[in-house]
Amino acid sequence: MENNNQVVDFLAVALRREANNRRSQNWKARNLEKLREKSRLYRTENLERVRKISRESARRQRAKNPEKTRQAVREAARRRYNTDPETFLKKRKERELRRNYNIGIKEYDNILRAQNGVCAICKQPPNGKALAVDHDHQCCPGEKVCGQCVRGLLCNTCNVALGSFRDSPAILYAGIEYILKYADQ
Repeated sequence: MENNNQVVDFLAVALRREANNRRSQNWKARNLEKLREKSRLYRTENLERVRKISRESARRQRAKNPEKTRQAVREAARRRYNTDPETFLKKRKERELRRNYNIGIKEYDNILRAQNGVCAICKQPPNGKALAVDHDHQCCPGEKVCGQCVRGLLCNTCNVALGSFRDSPAILYAGIEYILKYADQ
């Protein structure tokens, strides 16, 4: 008999819980605008706290699902590109210049204009690929560049050649002497 009472009690609790859930859902549906306004007001009054919680939540989600995050970022970039490719590419170039060389598109364009639109070494115009930003590696040997040591813009060939000489005038002069030695033959 006791088992039957337990089953009846369990069913009664489940039915009460279901009825309460229905009442709560109905109340929320009737007071939706009031709840939205209350939420809006809370977010306005506690903006920094809400942002902090949101950032932490996003960080946890990214850590939990890195592949899903990468896919979402790629899809968002694809949508932005498809909407306005010119603006998308311009903003991406701006971000890359700022992140890698601490200069913007305006500074890049000013250097390019000062070089008459050609490579600073071979004086050839770019062949389909933008000129690379050259900087003094002794000033900024790491990943980030201060922006003050940017020397000019180089085509890919000259940039790779200069990098191969490790920015060393002595090695570069030795290379010149080597070429001149065999140039007459």
